[in-house]
Parts: sequence; C-alpha cells; structure tokens
Amino acid sequence: MDTVKGMMDDATLSAYLNTVMFGGIVPLPEAERQDYARTIMERFGNPSSGTS
Repeated sequence: MDTVKGMMDDATLSAYLNTVMFGGIVPLPEAERQDYARTIMERFGNPSSGTS
C-alpha cells in the first residue's frame, strides 16, 4: 500500500486495524479509547485528511 487511505480501502487490512484500535491496544479508559479509535479510523479513511 502506498497510502493509509489505500490500506483503509483494503477490506482485510481495514478489518485488522479496526480490531487493533477498538480491541484495546490504545491504553485509555474504554469510553475514551472508543472515541479515539473512531476518530483515527475516520481520519485514516478520509482521502483529503493528508494522511499518507
């Protein structure tokens, strides 16, 4: 993959990242982790966010 967006467009990689992000790898309380993970996943999926 050349970009984060490309990774997010790949169903297998995107599913894996969702599992990692929402499954507890980020050391925050549950509610904060869910909000953080949701924000990151939305940013990674946005082609105009500048993330590559």
